[in-house]
Amino acid sequence: KLFSHISDDKIVIWWCFGAEIYYGYKGLKPLIDLNLYKPLTSKVIKEEEKHLSYKKKLKEFFKQILSFHFVKEQNKVLNRIDYFSPVLPIEYELMKSNPNFHAKPFMLNSGPGLYTPKPLPTNRKAHNILIGNSLTYTNNHLDIFDILNHIQITPNRNYIIPISYGLDFSKNKEFLKSSLQTKQVIWLEDFIPFKEYISYLDSITHAVFGQIRQQAIGNINFCFERGIKIYLYSDSIIYKQLNKWGYIIYTIENDLTSDSLNEVLDEKSAKHNYELFCRTIKDRVKTANTELINIMK
Repeated sequence: KLFSHISDDKIVIWWCFGAEIYYGYKGLKPLIDLNLYKPLTSKVIKEEEKHLSYKKKLKEFFKQILSFHFVKEQNKVLNRIDYFSPVLPIEYELMKSNPNFHAKPFMLNSGPGLYTPKPLPTNRKAHNILIGNSLTYTNNHLDIFDILNHIQITPNRNYIIPISYGLDFSKNKEFLKSSLQTKQVIWLEDFIPFKEYISYLDSITHAVFGQIRQQAIGNINFCFERGIKIYLYSDSIIYKQLNKWGYIIYTIENDLTSDSLNEVLDEKSAKHNYELFCRTIKDRVKTANTELINIMK
């Protein structure tokens, strides 16, 4: 609705956070249509859909009917976007397949922002393991837990699982917790100050992210800064982008094993990821200003 108030002489830049392109607006298909859920997570979602209240089912039905109107509204807005700044360049490439999307790229390398990396830690022994970033189905917790249930870690280690935000398991957290059959878990259930969260992350040497769409990039950047071993699904667009950039990362399907979790990322690989990350964020503000000047020209 706000777009009708933007005059033609204004330049529109869409700084995309991510979720808005992976979920359909008002019942429409997502702008980037991916299969976001692995089998066990998908099964839970389908079970929940079966038990939707009559009122919610009716609401979804009307959404489908009204979607014919909203598709025109959405296409009109897409046509008005002049520049698009995603979190990952691959998202721009995927958006280009939409015939109503004509935006030019802006700040494709991780978008605008400030970031100052810290020195890379050395001589680390295998310690805690981070699983996901939030209480959302897109983390595919259940499918990852199914793998971890067949893995043993030494008694001095824990899985750290942040579930302080997101609502997908909010009514059934106990089911989620019981799906991971070990007591070596620290569940971060309450929203905590940033510095406290970082102190938890400072204790990890491995991280597993089950997202297929772009999500948890802040946590992943932290891992590159700390030389942490990262596991992603091979069909994740995060994996595809990081692999294209040249990062040394591992797949959940093939590499998430007891032996791999007992070995930290070797010093050479950790340094490679750290230096690549630093190069990516170097002069980001200067680059943004240069691109903005070019736009104004």
